[in-house]
Amino acid sequence: MRLLVFALVIAAAVAAFLVSHHRPRTVPTPATAPVSTSGLTLASAPASTAPAAPGAEPDEAALERVLRAQYAQIERQGGMPLVVTATGQRIVVHPKLYSLKKTGCHPVGGFGPDAWECDATIMGTLRPRDKPSPSGERVIVKRGPTGDWIPG
Repeated sequence: MRLLVFALVIAAAVAAFLVSHHRPRTVPTPATAPVSTSGLTLASAPASTAPAAPGAEPDEAALERVLRAQYAQIERQGGMPLVVTATGQRIVVHPKLYSLKKTGCHPVGGFGPDAWECDATIMGTLRPRDKPSPSGERVIVKRGPTGDWIPG
């Protein structure tokens, strides 16, 4: 039970950290250039995979790619400092994603057209020496200018 509560606190802190470090989106000129949103860089989809039809929800691979990019951004910034409220202990977490299983998605109007909020069960860790454990995660994604999925 403590692990579940800790995981939920960490997930909320990760979301708050990412929202608080929002940077304006830059629109690339060539169609093959990476898309940059919120300081995250995601390469556009390979030419062999066509983007899903407008209005279609994202697949697991797109959600996993977005979440891995968000975790990589946290790692590039040296991890995410947290304070455990109950004890006042300061820690730095380094989230790592091992796998993701999408459990459902619904459209979100406040993030623009074709934006989705998806629930997923992930296997991940917060510290390098930890054993992967399941946790719930919400991932908000939307279509980028080239049709690929980017963080919402």
